[in-house]
Amino acid sequence: MSVRGGAIVVAADGGLRLRATEAGTYTVTLDNVVTKRGIVPALPAGQQLDDWTPTVED
Repeated sequence: MSVRGGAIVVAADGGLRLRATEAGTYTVTLDNVVTKRGIVPALPAGQQLDDWTPTVED
């Protein structure tokens, strides 16, 4: 199995997942020569927290 960009990981259910740290198009080729392509969209820009007060309940 090979992947161009990203990494392949095995999920808890035994399925394969693509782990990507950047937006883009990723191509995975399995050992049986099946090729799959996935598109990872860009995430929205981060938000700045100017004031944050967490509370804890027990």
